[in-house]
Order: sequence, then structure tokens, then C-alpha cells
Amino acid sequence: MQVCYKGETIMKKLLPLFLTTVMLISITACNETGNASDTEETTNATTITTTSDETTISSVDSIELNSKYEILNLYGDIVDLQDADSLWRISDDRFGFTSISKEEAIELDIYFARFINYTYMDKSIGISYNSLTDSYDKERKVFDVDVPEQKYERFKIFTGDIFETLTVKEVFIEYQVLNGVAYPNELSVAFSGDLTITGYITSILETELLYGKGDIVFLPNANTWGDVPIFLNHGNDWLPKVTAIIEEVHYSSDISPVWLGNIDEEYGDIDIDDIPRDSSFKLVEITITNLEMHMHFSGSSDGYSGKILNVSLL
Repeated sequence: MQVCYKGETIMKKLLPLFLTTVMLISITACNETGNASDTEETTNATTITTTSDETTISSVDSIELNSKYEILNLYGDIVDLQDADSLWRISDDRFGFTSISKEEAIELDIYFARFINYTYMDKSIGISYNSLTDSYDKERKVFDVDVPEQKYERFKIFTGDIFETLTVKEVFIEYQVLNGVAYPNELSVAFSGDLTITGYITSILETELLYGKGDIVFLPNANTWGDVPIFLNHGNDWLPKVTAIIEEVHYSSDISPVWLGNIDEEYGDIDIDDIPRDSSFKLVEITITNLEMHMHFSGSSDGYSGKILNVSLL
């Protein structure tokens, strides 16, 4: 089950992970195998075509590294540690982090690097299903639908890039570097501007897992999402599997549910009377601002959030 990330400022650095989590990520990353991706130059950066959950850099032997501070990331792009905004390692007490210099970094087998001017994202294939209106097989726990080709082109986005009516306001990527290869560990983006889409909305009746009582959750209709990039939180072969369960409604999409604050705490200035308070769902057209997306490869905090500007029943 995938649920959306609730309520921290997206650009705030997460609290240090325990060593067990760090080591689990390390082991997983070191053991990744798969078919290497093809790369081609685009306006801003490299496009990586992916058809499976796994990517390696075995096809990039021809890339020449010109500095001792240059390493390759999992997508086959060069990462220059001289451009990193911060570098750190696991601290000696094993429960925190210690800042390091680039000279110290290149002497270590494991360390972390953050860059705050770009990240990698995908484009939605524009398909979503929900158990309110689509055929869902409860026994097999899948949607009874024809499965389209699920092929994605991962690309870099930068601060200032424009997608539809949104502009990239803040962005970062954090790598965990293992034996000279940079594995994505945390990705984040915040947009300015407004996005109008349709989908199903509810408010949570009772506190659960990552949602509190009254939290507003929106399940987007992916065919109205447009070209706004996404973090592919569910892998490249998510259909026909369920990617989120909200108040017993099953949802499947490459777009995560969007957390929109709390119905009782944040919306005294606009009309939100159309949002149900009994855990039922309503089909709405909604305009969202302050859209933020976050992805952590440990699975600890994935999801989208925003603020409602307008909502109306369809």
C-alpha cells in the first residue's frame, strides 16, 4: 500500500535515519541489477528510458570522468562533487551525520551528497483507476482492466522549469554514494502556480497511519494531470495493482494521492463545504496551489501535498 506523505515542509531535511535503515538501503542499492538505460540529450539534460524497476550503469563505460571529484549516478549521468551543496557521512555514534569536505568524501566508501538545483522525474502515462467507478477484483487485489504499456522516460528538471501552469520553485536530489556510484536516496520538488484537475476527494474520519482525523485526501484523475512531472513511487509496472487505499477505496495510478491539509484547521478563507466529512468520496474539479512532491527510497516519506484554492462538485 502506498499512502501520501503528510505534512512537513518539503525542503526540510529529514531527521537522521537509524543505521539499520541506512545499511538496508546500502545493501539493496549494491545488489541492484538490470538492463542499462539508453541516454539522449534533451534541452536541459539527459533522458533515460526505463522499462523495469531496475537500472544500472553498465552501458556507460565510454563516459570519461575528468576529475577525481566526478562520479556516475545510477542513471548514467556524471555527478560532480564540487557542485554539491552539502556532503556528509554517518557519524561515529552511528545515529547521526557528520559534515565532510569533498576531499574527505572521495576517500570514503559510503557517504551522502545533496544538490539543490535539480532532480529526476517522470511523465505520467495519464491512467488511473479507483474502486468507486472501475472493476476491482477483491480476491486478487487488482483492477480488472487491460494493462497498457508502462514505459517511462526519466528526465532532469531544474529550478525555473515550467510545466503547464506550474513553475519549479525549489528542488533537490540527495544521493547515497556507495563505492563511487551515486544512488538516489531522496528526491523533492516544490512548484509555484496553480493546477486545475479532476478527481475524488474525501476527509479522513478517524486518525490512521499517516493521516489524522479531518485530513483531506485527493485521488487525481490522471487523464487531467497533463505534463506536470511525477515521482514514480510505485515502480514501472504498477498496473493493475493497487497503489493506495484511502478509507477503503482502492486506487491505482502512477500519480500519488495528494494531501491537502485538514478540513477543520486550514480553510477558513475558502468554501470547502463540498468536501465530505463522513469518509465518502465526491467527484470534484479542484484548483491546487503550493504543490509539492517528495520521494524517499527507504519508503519512509513518499507523496504529494498542496493547498486548495477552489473546489466544486462535478
